[in-house]
Amino acid sequence: MVAPGWQGDPDLPFATRYLLENLGPEVTAYLSGSEDVKTVKRWVMGESKPDSIGGKRLRCAYEVASLIVDAYDGETARVWFCGMNQRLNDEAPAEVLRKGSVPADWRAILSSACEFVESAH
Repeated sequence: MVAPGWQGDPDLPFATRYLLENLGPEVTAYLSGSEDVKTVKRWVMGESKPDSIGGKRLRCAYEVASLIVDAYDGETARVWFCGMNQRLNDEAPAEVLRKGSVPADWRAILSSACEFVESAH
């Protein structure tokens, strides 16, 4: 069941659940901009919803995480999101997501993830 505030975006609770399962609650909360793991869990349960920018961060993180999880696994994706990244001026992708305020700020994260995944093959 989709929470009342989510009718326009039924995939966001799925994406958030996916991130929780593969990146863990702390990383998911951090990159979304949330201060609390419990808040993120409430999003999945449909008890509340993230603000607009938090939703965009989660969508971006889901897109990137699913690439890495498909090529490697969830643990590798978690480490990748938390590790310093030369393509991101030595910042962790999770930090870039949290600090960025518009999707244009996050384009380099997807490019870096694609490069990382391509190196697996």
